[in-house]
Amino acid sequence: MTIRKLKKREKLDNLQTTRRATKRGLGRFIYLGIMAGICFLALDFMVGDLVLLRADGLVLRERHIIGATYPAQIRKVMIKPGQTICDGDKLLELESHEVLSNIASLSSRYAKLVSQLAEDSSKLQSSRSMLPLARKRFRMASILREKYQKPAFMSVITNRENRAVLNDLYLAQKDTTELESRQSSLSSKIVLLVDAKEELRSALKELKRHYRHGNIHAPLSGFAGAKLPNTGQVVKSGDTLLEIFSGPSYVLAFVPTGTLYQIKPGNKVVVSNGFQDMDGEITELLPIAKSLPTEFQQSFGTKKQGQIVRIKLLNTLDLPVYTKVTVKGDHWKKAKAYLQESEILKKARGKLNSLWAMATNRSRTILTWARANYARLNKKQPLLL
Repeated sequence: MTIRKLKKREKLDNLQTTRRATKRGLGRFIYLGIMAGICFLALDFMVGDLVLLRADGLVLRERHIIGATYPAQIRKVMIKPGQTICDGDKLLELESHEVLSNIASLSSRYAKLVSQLAEDSSKLQSSRSMLPLARKRFRMASILREKYQKPAFMSVITNRENRAVLNDLYLAQKDTTELESRQSSLSSKIVLLVDAKEELRSALKELKRHYRHGNIHAPLSGFAGAKLPNTGQVVKSGDTLLEIFSGPSYVLAFVPTGTLYQIKPGNKVVVSNGFQDMDGEITELLPIAKSLPTEFQQSFGTKKQGQIVRIKLLNTLDLPVYTKVTVKGDHWKKAKAYLQESEILKKARGKLNSLWAMATNRSRTILTWARANYARLNKKQPLLL
């Protein structure tokens, strides 16, 4: 006798026209959420930058460059990268054979000028002392000549005496003229020598003040940059020796152009470095559009440009110089505050917290059961249900 399987009869309350209740599973909601997120991300990628302020930026400070003003060799480096510097601190020691040679040459020329000036001053003094005697001699010779020209003496004096008087008058006039000319030329020369001496002295003093025995001092307070010269390195005139950063931190952002929103000085923004958000305020819109730095450019995209905007940080938190940050409008902050105050989200957050606590307790229970059964299994005892 063969036993056959009975045909399953349909229930009378399960007809084809009966409307069945659909079960909405959790997977469906997860799927819809994922699709909505993908659509939102695609929309944000295509048109997000046109309606929302989002820009890349760098944290900077006022940068002061100390450069070499003469060829030299680094003898000693007194600071380290990032070290705090006070105004007047000694930073570097340099040695320049060219500057030392110029100082020696100027000193030698200055000594020669001083010697020449002393010699000419002595000659001028001698000329001044001899000139009154020469003039007196010329006057006496002139009086004697006029006396011999009178008729009463013309018949008495001989031709020899007359020639002697004329010769004395000539020599006296010649000496007087030479002394006057010499005095005038020496006076003019001394004036030029005094001017040249003062200029040379000023140049020598300025060169020594500029060289300062090769010591480079900090012109202001701040901290040193990351790049410093090495001991023994040879630098040329115009080469950068080091950088000093001073003043409060600020952000230099590259804002996209051709957007639907407008920015102006005084607008509030949010500056983020990843996990920290800081309040900022736009202080200046520079009329310059510049290509973004290399670290902000996409690998396989076109070069982007942005208008340079200076942003003042309102928080007391000091970020390192050259830190990459993201600048967003304050609407993100307002939206975050609104979401935090929303009653629906508070209830959802409470529900999630309770589910998390329930899952944690269940996990702890399962872990305790597994540990107990593992110990009983090692002892070959029956497992607990």
